[in-house]
Amino acid sequence: LKDFIQDLINFLNDLMDKFESNKNIIIASLKVIFSITNVNVNVQSATTPKVMNKIIEIDLLKKIINKIDKLNPDEDKIEILISVRIIGNFAAMENSYYTDKIIELNILDKLKILIQDKYLFDIRKESAWIISNIAAGTTNQLNLLYDNNFPDIIFDNVLNGNEDSIKYNILWALYNFSNIKNMEKLNSLIERGFIDIIINR
Repeated sequence: LKDFIQDLINFLNDLMDKFESNKNIIIASLKVIFSITNVNVNVQSATTPKVMNKIIEIDLLKKIINKIDKLNPDEDKIEILISVRIIGNFAAMENSYYTDKIIELNILDKLKILIQDKYLFDIRKESAWIISNIAAGTTNQLNLLYDNNFPDIIFDNVLNGNEDSIKYNILWALYNFSNIKNMEKLNSLIERGFIDIIINR
Protein backbone atom coordinates (compact mmCIF):
# COMPACT_ATOMS: atom_id res chain seq x y z
CA LEU A 1 0.00 0.00 0.00
CA LYS A 2 2.86 2.38 0.88
CA ASP A 3 4.46 1.93 -2.58
CA PHE A 4 1.10 2.42 -4.26
CA ILE A 5 0.53 5.71 -2.41
CA GLN A 6 4.01 6.95 -3.26
CA ASP A 7 3.50 6.01 -6.91
CA LEU A 8 0.16 7.80 -6.84
CA ILE A 9 1.80 10.93 -5.43
CA ASN A 10 4.38 10.83 -8.23
CA PHE A 11 1.61 10.42 -10.79
CA LEU A 12 -0.38 13.34 -9.40
CA ASN A 13 2.70 15.54 -9.38
CA ASP A 14 3.41 14.72 -13.03
CA LEU A 15 -0.25 15.23 -13.90
CA MET A 16 -0.27 18.70 -12.33
CA ASP A 17 2.86 19.66 -14.27
CA LYS A 18 1.53 18.36 -17.57
CA PHE A 19 -1.92 19.94 -17.23
CA GLU A 20 -1.07 23.03 -15.17
CA SER A 21 -3.54 25.18 -17.12
CA ASN A 22 -6.42 22.73 -16.70
CA LYS A 23 -8.26 23.82 -13.54
CA ASN A 24 -10.40 20.69 -13.32
CA ILE A 25 -7.39 18.37 -13.34
CA ILE A 26 -5.49 20.55 -10.86
CA ILE A 27 -8.43 20.65 -8.43
CA ALA A 28 -9.08 16.91 -8.76
CA SER A 29 -5.39 16.17 -8.13
CA LEU A 30 -5.31 18.47 -5.10
CA LYS A 31 -8.40 16.76 -3.68
CA VAL A 32 -6.65 13.38 -3.86
CA ILE A 33 -3.50 14.82 -2.27
CA PHE A 34 -5.62 16.33 0.52
CA SER A 35 -7.31 12.96 1.13
CA ILE A 36 -3.94 11.19 1.30
CA THR A 37 -2.45 13.69 3.73
CA ASN A 38 -5.62 13.96 5.81
CA VAL A 39 -5.82 10.20 6.37
CA ASN A 40 -2.15 10.08 7.32
CA VAL A 41 -2.46 12.95 9.78
CA ASN A 42 -5.60 11.60 11.45
CA VAL A 43 -4.32 8.03 11.64
CA GLN A 44 -0.60 8.48 12.08
CA SER A 45 1.37 5.26 11.64
CA ALA A 46 4.83 4.08 10.65
CA THR A 47 4.06 4.84 6.99
CA THR A 48 2.89 8.42 7.61
CA PRO A 49 6.34 10.08 7.49
CA LYS A 50 7.17 8.23 4.27
CA VAL A 51 4.01 9.55 2.62
CA MET A 52 4.46 13.12 3.85
CA ASN A 53 8.18 13.09 3.05
CA LYS A 54 7.45 11.94 -0.49
CA ILE A 55 5.34 15.05 -1.08
CA ILE A 56 8.25 17.15 0.19
CA GLU A 57 10.99 15.28 -1.68
CA ILE A 58 9.45 15.73 -5.11
CA ASP A 59 8.83 19.45 -4.40
CA LEU A 60 5.07 18.99 -4.58
CA LEU A 61 4.55 20.81 -1.27
CA LYS A 62 6.84 23.60 -2.48
CA LYS A 63 4.82 23.85 -5.70
CA ILE A 64 1.54 24.15 -3.78
CA ILE A 65 2.87 26.81 -1.40
CA ASN A 66 4.63 28.85 -4.11
CA LYS A 67 1.47 29.06 -6.19
CA ILE A 68 -1.10 29.72 -3.51
CA ASP A 69 -1.00 33.52 -3.26
CA LYS A 70 -0.63 33.95 -7.02
CA LEU A 71 -4.11 32.53 -7.58
CA ASN A 72 -7.14 34.80 -7.93
CA PRO A 73 -9.13 34.95 -4.63
CA ASP A 74 -12.43 34.97 -6.56
CA GLU A 75 -11.79 32.77 -9.57
CA ASP A 76 -9.54 30.18 -7.89
CA LYS A 77 -11.05 29.95 -4.41
CA ILE A 78 -11.60 26.17 -4.53
CA GLU A 79 -7.99 25.53 -5.59
CA ILE A 80 -6.75 27.88 -2.85
CA LEU A 81 -8.94 26.26 -0.19
CA ILE A 82 -7.81 22.71 -0.95
CA SER A 83 -4.18 23.85 -1.10
CA VAL A 84 -4.49 25.54 2.32
CA ARG A 85 -6.04 22.38 3.74
CA ILE A 86 -3.11 20.31 2.47
CA ILE A 87 -0.68 22.73 4.09
CA GLY A 88 -2.76 22.55 7.27
CA ASN A 89 -2.24 18.80 7.37
CA PHE A 90 1.53 19.33 7.41
CA ALA A 91 1.16 21.90 10.20
CA ALA A 92 -0.91 19.37 12.18
CA MET A 93 1.76 16.66 12.13
CA GLU A 94 3.14 15.73 15.56
CA ASN A 95 6.75 16.01 14.38
CA SER A 96 7.84 19.68 14.32
CA TYR A 97 9.96 18.94 11.22
CA TYR A 98 6.88 19.33 9.03
CA THR A 99 5.99 22.72 10.48
CA ASP A 100 9.62 23.77 10.03
CA LYS A 101 9.37 22.68 6.41
CA ILE A 102 6.29 24.78 5.58
CA ILE A 103 7.94 27.75 7.33
CA GLU A 104 11.08 27.17 5.27
CA LEU A 105 8.89 27.22 2.16
CA ASN A 106 7.68 30.71 3.11
CA ILE A 107 4.21 29.88 4.43
CA LEU A 108 4.32 32.76 6.94
CA ASP A 109 4.30 35.42 4.22
CA LYS A 110 1.50 33.53 2.45
CA LEU A 111 -0.61 33.33 5.63
CA LYS A 112 -0.42 37.12 6.07
CA ILE A 113 -2.18 37.38 2.71
CA LEU A 114 -4.59 34.46 3.08
CA ILE A 115 -6.01 35.74 6.39
CA GLN A 116 -7.20 38.95 4.68
CA ASP A 117 -10.89 39.69 4.08
CA LYS A 118 -10.61 39.38 0.30
CA TYR A 119 -10.36 35.60 0.71
CA LEU A 120 -13.21 33.13 1.19
CA PHE A 121 -14.26 32.62 4.82
CA ASP A 122 -13.19 28.95 4.79
CA ILE A 123 -9.73 29.90 3.49
CA ARG A 124 -9.27 32.45 6.28
CA LYS A 125 -10.53 29.94 8.85
CA GLU A 126 -8.03 27.31 7.65
CA SER A 127 -5.26 29.93 7.65
CA ALA A 128 -6.10 30.88 11.25
CA TRP A 129 -5.95 27.19 12.19
CA ILE A 130 -2.48 26.86 10.60
CA ILE A 131 -1.28 29.93 12.51
CA SER A 132 -2.61 28.36 15.72
CA ASN A 133 -0.80 25.08 15.02
CA ILE A 134 2.48 26.88 14.34
CA ALA A 135 2.06 28.84 17.58
CA ALA A 136 1.60 25.52 19.41
CA GLY A 137 4.94 24.30 18.11
CA THR A 138 8.52 24.82 19.21
CA THR A 139 9.99 27.91 20.87
CA ASN A 140 11.71 28.77 17.59
CA GLN A 141 8.45 28.52 15.64
CA LEU A 142 6.69 30.76 18.16
CA ASN A 143 9.50 33.30 17.95
CA LEU A 144 9.31 33.25 14.16
CA LEU A 145 5.62 34.12 14.35
CA TYR A 146 6.40 36.98 16.70
CA ASP A 147 9.29 38.26 14.57
CA ASN A 148 7.07 38.15 11.46
CA ASN A 149 4.49 40.45 13.08
CA PHE A 150 1.83 37.81 13.67
CA PRO A 151 0.85 39.37 17.02
CA ASP A 152 -0.46 42.33 14.96
CA ILE A 153 -2.56 39.96 12.83
CA ILE A 154 -3.79 38.04 15.87
CA PHE A 155 -4.74 41.12 17.90
CA ASP A 156 -6.53 42.63 14.90
CA ASN A 157 -8.58 39.47 14.31
CA VAL A 158 -9.42 39.04 17.99
CA LEU A 159 -10.37 42.68 18.63
CA ASN A 160 -11.92 43.63 15.30
CA GLY A 161 -13.04 40.36 13.71
CA ASN A 162 -16.71 39.35 13.76
CA GLU A 163 -16.44 35.71 12.66
CA ASP A 164 -16.47 33.52 15.74
CA SER A 165 -14.79 30.41 14.31
CA ILE A 166 -11.86 32.45 12.94
CA LYS A 167 -11.56 34.31 16.26
CA TYR A 168 -11.65 30.96 18.09
CA ASN A 169 -8.71 29.57 16.08
CA ILE A 170 -6.72 32.78 16.29
CA LEU A 171 -7.35 33.02 20.05
CA TRP A 172 -5.63 29.67 20.49
CA ALA A 173 -2.61 31.15 18.73
CA LEU A 174 -2.66 34.05 21.18
CA TYR A 175 -2.94 31.69 24.16
CA ASN A 176 0.12 29.84 22.88
CA PHE A 177 2.13 33.07 23.04
CA SER A 178 2.03 32.69 26.83
CA ASN A 179 4.71 30.03 26.25
CA ILE A 180 7.12 32.48 24.63
CA LYS A 181 10.42 32.35 26.53
CA ASN A 182 11.57 35.89 25.72
CA MET A 183 10.46 38.26 28.52
CA GLU A 184 10.83 41.35 26.34
CA LYS A 185 8.44 39.86 23.79
CA LEU A 186 6.02 38.67 26.48
CA ASN A 187 6.01 42.11 28.14
CA SER A 188 5.29 43.69 24.75
CA LEU A 189 2.25 41.43 24.37
CA ILE A 190 1.08 42.24 27.90
CA GLU A 191 1.34 45.98 27.20
CA ARG A 192 -0.95 45.49 24.23
CA GLY A 193 -3.67 43.82 26.31
CA PHE A 194 -2.65 40.18 26.15
CA ILE A 195 -3.74 39.45 29.74
CA ASP A 196 -7.07 41.24 29.36
CA ILE A 197 -7.91 39.24 26.23
CA ILE A 198 -6.90 35.93 27.84
CA ILE A 199 -9.11 36.61 30.87
CA ASN A 200 -12.14 38.08 29.16
CA ARG A 201 -12.49 36.30 25.80
